[in-house]
Amino acid sequence: RLDHRKEGGAWGEASTVQEGKTFWRNWADFPGLGVFPDGSVMVHWLARSGEGTYDYNVHARISRDGGKTWGDAFLVNTDGKKAEHGFASFAPTDKGLGVVWLDGRETKGMSHDSADHSSGGAMTLRFAEFLSDGTRAREFVLDSKVCDCCQTTMVSTSKGLLAAYRDRSDTEFRDITLVRPLAERIEPRELSKDGWKINACPVNGPALAARGALVSAAWFTMGGGKPKVRAAVSQDGGDTFLPTVDVDTEFPTGRVDVAMLPSGVSLVTWLGRGEGGVFIKAAFLETDGTLKPAFNVTPTTIARTGGFPRVELSGREIVFAWTEVGPNLDGATTPPPSRVRTSLMTWK
Repeated sequence: RLDHRKEGGAWGEASTVQEGKTFWRNWADFPGLGVFPDGSVMVHWLARSGEGTYDYNVHARISRDGGKTWGDAFLVNTDGKKAEHGFASFAPTDKGLGVVWLDGRETKGMSHDSADHSSGGAMTLRFAEFLSDGTRAREFVLDSKVCDCCQTTMVSTSKGLLAAYRDRSDTEFRDITLVRPLAERIEPRELSKDGWKINACPVNGPALAARGALVSAAWFTMGGGKPKVRAAVSQDGGDTFLPTVDVDTEFPTGRVDVAMLPSGVSLVTWLGRGEGGVFIKAAFLETDGTLKPAFNVTPTTIARTGGFPRVELSGREIVFAWTEVGPNLDGATTPPPSRVRTSLMTWK
């Protein structure tokens, strides 16, 4: 579904983008939206491709009239393999829209969380560029071995597209890596050297935000044995980053996001511990890497089923969105109803 926001903070009626019985629902891998330079919109979702638990594809549709009508559905991944494909993210290019996603076409026959590659290959990171008429302009591999199910992120910077993801070394270190999808040479490089060694995917990806030469990054790690949320700022389009700052070291859950104000100041969000439970927390990150005190976005605790809270900038408002699991209204054993909640904050 696609919601249209009215003036005054109210939400309009939702319009249907896609319906069916093959959706692959997952608390960590969810639909997304990207905007082309001409204002067209691409929405993606996941749908089953086979009988395996993780057999699903990335599907998409494009609207060229602000969501009033939608073109035919198409596949972002076209390999035809009954395997895992997902965790897509978008960023505009000069002529179209770039998409990165985790592509499991090489993993068939390997257990989803297995560290043993004897029966299959590794999860890969792929990139494709689409034009607003649906034309696939190009597609290629960015990294041939990455973490299996952590969210990806991508932004447009003064130096071109920049993507971040959780990488996977041959010795199972899973720190955050950067890559420029449209560079002359594809050369992934480390953003963090946290030293987190784990033999399964932590399902906790990084986040990027950018305005011109300013780029901010946030991520979760347990490198060193203690969970923490970390962040860093770049002043040269993502080529180099200022020293990393620890945003939260009090046993946070992670699930980060970040939005950048016109001033270049960033707002980092994550799930962190507070009195009585886990809350959506936030902190402003200055352009020089200075971190301001954290505060709670939500007055009540957030359950694990609350998924991955998102933050976006809309005019002079910062919009926070998350899934709230409600009470079991009928007193029976049916799953409790849930809903998407939003909170607004005006920036100065």
